[in-house]
Amino acid sequence: MLAEGLAEQDVLADRLDVLEADQFIAGNLYEIGKFAQIGRRTTAEQLISEYNAIVDECETDPSLRIDVAR
Repeated sequence: MLAEGLAEQDVLADRLDVLEADQFIAGNLYEIGKFAQIGRRTTAEQLISEYNAIVDECETDPSLRIDVAR
């Protein structure tokens, strides 16, 4: 991964954690979902809904959408 390679060149690798975007987003959504709930929809569900709306509007690949299991 480019970020890891650059960190190693600058001797920062032992002080950095490099996460892939999907890992970062999933972790944050999980954390938000534990603490915030507005009405019947959690904040995480609202964020996913907004994300999916952006994907629908801006992307040509629908596989980028997030499906929430019920």
